Amino acid sequence: VCNAEDQEAMAWATDLRRDGYMMIPAGRLRWAVDVAAVARGITTLVAAGFPAACILAYDEPWVLAAQLQPVAKATTGGNVPIVDWATFCVQADGSEGQGATSAAGWPPHRDRM
Repeated sequence: VCNAEDQEAMAWATDLRRDGYMMIPAGRLRWAVDVAAVARGITTLVAAGFPAACILAYDEPWVLAAQLQPVAKATTGGNVPIVDWATFCVQADGSEGQGATSAAGWPPHRDRM
């Protein structure tokens, strides 16, 4: 995992302050659950007509969230996630569940209030 003194976490924190987001290289975090299985679960739920957020009824997304806490804490000066989540299903073929006609997704960004 990482801590505030970790050079990599410091670089991520700099990116977060400068750009509003950080990109953690694939494979850098060793997940305790199968992330691809979580994605397949979301796809399966959406295909069955359920909102993507129904994945939150399962343990695996919460395990991922718990694993992200040290990263959030180290990169934001001590803040931790407050369990306020949004879940989306944007598929590579451009299709999306729940009546949408297309889904291109969006580049990394931050919403400002």
